[in-house]
Amino acid sequence: MSKRCPKCGKTSDTVQFYGQFCKNCVEKDISEALPESTEVILCKNCGKIRLQGKFVKDTGQNMQEVIQSAFKNYKIILIDYNVDDSTADVSFGKDKNGEVIPVEKKIELRFKKMLCESCSRRAGSYYEAVMQLRGNKERMERFIDRVNKYFERRGEFIAKVKEADNGYDVYLSNKKLASAYISSHNLETVNSYTLYGVKHGKKVYRHTYSIRL
Repeated sequence: MSKRCPKCGKTSDTVQFYGQFCKNCVEKDISEALPESTEVILCKNCGKIRLQGKFVKDTGQNMQEVIQSAFKNYKIILIDYNVDDSTADVSFGKDKNGEVIPVEKKIELRFKKMLCESCSRRAGSYYEAVMQLRGNKERMERFIDRVNKYFERRGEFIAKVKEADNGYDVYLSNKKLASAYISSHNLETVNSYTLYGVKHGKKVYRHTYSIRL
């Protein structure tokens, strides 16, 4: 015996039904109940998006997880998205009486722009360590280039380079990475430490490494 949809009058002879209602009406109800937009936090400098409190590369999978976190009652599949026009085509899977009903909808991505932690540190010339280089100018300049590439590959940076007597002072964003570079290249250094603050009740020091090249 065929069913008749109480909303539009269509019968199960011509269209699929979910419970007492036809597929078209069920999908329309789900679509109308969905928000038209969702917020995405975007670093205005490097373009990373915030996911679970961390800034990550803007990939399809990461964007899908960001949208999923905003629509917890649906199973999300990101079909396509466009950062330039701030839209996303999304399939929303809604559980209804044990069946997952997929509904496609275009939503607006409302980008909230800010600086991620790394870009904020760059903008403020943040540094934790200094390499004081002294010696041959060409060797020092090649050394700085290698250090810069080493840091950039690991998401860190050289905050600034200052000329000094017979050399350069290189200000580095991460002291652990500076120490790792020195250890991996078996460099001989003279080390000193300067207190520059207290974080979570612990004293925080900047490290200075004097290196002759």
